[in-house]
Amino acid sequence: YRVIEDRLDDGAFFAPVYSNGHALTVVNQRHPFYKQFYRLLNECSTLSAEEVRHMIQVLMMAAVRAEGMMTRASDREAVARFRQIWGESIAATLNGKK
Repeated sequence: YRVIEDRLDDGAFFAPVYSNGHALTVVNQRHPFYKQFYRLLNECSTLSAEEVRHMIQVLMMAAVRAEGMMTRASDREAVARFRQIWGESIAATLNGKK
């Protein structure tokens, strides 16, 4: 996998780009999470476990909030399925699988 930073025109924190069977993640330099947290990961060599945990919790709580805003059952089902697949993808990525 590859992650790059760029300025995206929408409000998303990141966006996927798919090409030739490969996925590229583009992190939005204009997004507040980038400015307040993600950039720090590149600039600071010593973040405490508490600071990193807080960053992860902010991401999860924002996802929970967005999911809670889904009003149609079909949307909630799609998001729940996405969450399941994303969790499995996190585990696979950590285990070195593509």
